[in-house]
Amino acid sequence: MSHPAFDAAGLVKFDLGSGTIRSTGEEPLALIPTDVVSMIEPSEDLDKAARRWGALHGGLLAEVLFDAEEPSNVDMLAEYLGGSLTTTGLGRLAIQIRGDALMFSITGGERTAVSPGRRALLAGFLAGYLEALGPAAFGVVHLSGEGSNDVFWAGNPDAARQIQSWLEQGLDPLSAVDRLAQGGDA
Repeated sequence: MSHPAFDAAGLVKFDLGSGTIRSTGEEPLALIPTDVVSMIEPSEDLDKAARRWGALHGGLLAEVLFDAEEPSNVDMLAEYLGGSLTTTGLGRLAIQIRGDALMFSITGGERTAVSPGRRALLAGFLAGYLEALGPAAFGVVHLSGEGSNDVFWAGNPDAARQIQSWLEQGLDPLSAVDRLAQGGDA
């Protein structure tokens, strides 16, 4: 592996003198319990903020990819995105490729609250992260969740809207993903 390994050391900077915490992009941060995150309500503002936050983290991988001697791959994405999610306390990541899209399984731990707000935060974070890696826009759809595990699908925004529509019509999540992969309406 010729790319630098993910390094969480610089992702968060504590300034005890001023009582602040900052990200590598100098964005102000706060450490809060996951119970507070579970109280957040999904909204357009949350999506925008989560996308910006994800893009800051995705930008770190984009810099590595720009300087990389080898082509990027899913393992590198899993290492960096997974490291970012773990470091921020959002969970542990597994990635699966399904058709032309990516599926993300995020496990938050035994006491992580599963809520619509947390899911919206994760979806926005994932979309922003992926968009920071290249020119393509991404739509992210929450497919399912059990316990502290959530599964998200990521692909182009039109396909994401189609999958969301099928889910709202009652189609099983994996059937919706497979239907799209087999050339269903997108």
